[in-house]
Amino acid sequence: MPDMYRKDDIDVAGFAVGIIEKSAIINSSLVNEGDIIAGIPSSGVHSNGFSLVRKIIKDKKLDLQKKYDWAGGKSLGDLLLTPTKLYFKIIDRMIKNKVEIHGISHITGGGFYENINRIIPGNMNASISKGSWKIPAIFKFLQDLGNIDRDEMFRVFNMGIGMVIITSPGGFDKARNIAGELGEDIYNIGTVTRGNGKVIIEES
Repeated sequence: MPDMYRKDDIDVAGFAVGIIEKSAIINSSLVNEGDIIAGIPSSGVHSNGFSLVRKIIKDKKLDLQKKYDWAGGKSLGDLLLTPTKLYFKIIDRMIKNKVEIHGISHITGGGFYENINRIIPGNMNASISKGSWKIPAIFKFLQDLGNIDRDEMFRVFNMGIGMVIITSPGGFDKARNIAGELGEDIYNIGTVTRGNGKVIIEES
């Protein structure tokens, strides 16, 4: 990426290693038909999909300093660089309060299709209701300018949902109460149904 990394520039990356008891591992073995798929909002684009974002900016010759009314007067550059939201506090509170978390997925590269399908069994589908949360305007802006179809948007971007948990109906009520205590939102964005391991985005 010569337009990002110039001579003598360096890129620093880091990682963390965690330890967990085997009995505490969350995997798809607990996911059941009728479970609720809950979504916790993202703070924006996060750090995924930027190859496509940069292509749109270049192709359309967009001014990153230009401010938009739909963005609350923020510039495009500021909007795209909104810091990625962290989910430790709310997930930690749920675990400590014994919310039934049957599956959990951070919506990163691969969007809905390549992340949610990792936490559902092969004989189940994740049926997502597209109208169950408000998709931030930045995604419509990018979709329109880039002429991107709906499925590709959900494959590349988080579309306003940064973390997904699968829980029982009772677990969702408990999770919603915890979210409220922390000043967070959480949405019932779909259900687990019989199927063949697919993520299905339904218009509603």
